[in-house]
Amino acid sequence: MNGVFSTSDGHPFVQPNMICLFECYASDIGWRHSENLLNDFLIRETRPKVTLIAHMAASMGNYNYIFDWEFQTDGLISVKVGLSRMLMVKGSSHWSLYQVPNQDAMSGPLISDNVIGVVHDPFITFHLDMDIDGANNSFVNINLVKEQSLPGESPRKSY
Repeated sequence: MNGVFSTSDGHPFVQPNMICLFECYASDIGWRHSENLLNDFLIRETRPKVTLIAHMAASMGNYNYIFDWEFQTDGLISVKVGLSRMLMVKGSSHWSLYQVPNQDAMSGPLISDNVIGVVHDPFITFHLDMDIDGANNSFVNINLVKEQSLPGESPRKSY
C-alpha cells in the first residue's frame, strides 16, 4: 500500500509500497460463549483474537522508525514504535579522556580514539485526527470510585 507524507513545504509526497497490511492471530481468545439450554442442548462457541496490522518503516537520518498500528476486533487501537539505528558519532581531537578539559562540553562519551558517541533522546509525537466519521466526537473523563459490596453479593450481572 502506498504511503503519503508531507514535504517540508506542506505538499503531499507519495511513496509506493510503503505500508504492509496483514492479519495477525494473537493466540488469544477474542470471544467465548457457553450456554446450556433446555433439553441439555449445549452451545459452545469460541472465536480467535485477530488483529489487523498496518506495518510501516521509514528511514530518517541515521534512524529507522518502525510503526505497527494494531486494530483489534474489540475496537482497541494500539501503536508500537521501534527504532533501529546506526550509532551517531562525531569527530574529536581527543583520543583519551585524560585530554578533555573540565570546561569542554562533550556531547557524549569517547567511544574510540577521536570519536564521540553523541548522546541524544529521540522523541516520537503523534497527531491523531479523530474526525474520521465527522466532527461530532466527544471525550469523557471518568473518575472510577470503588464501592463495597456485601459478602456473597456481586454487582456484576451478565443477564
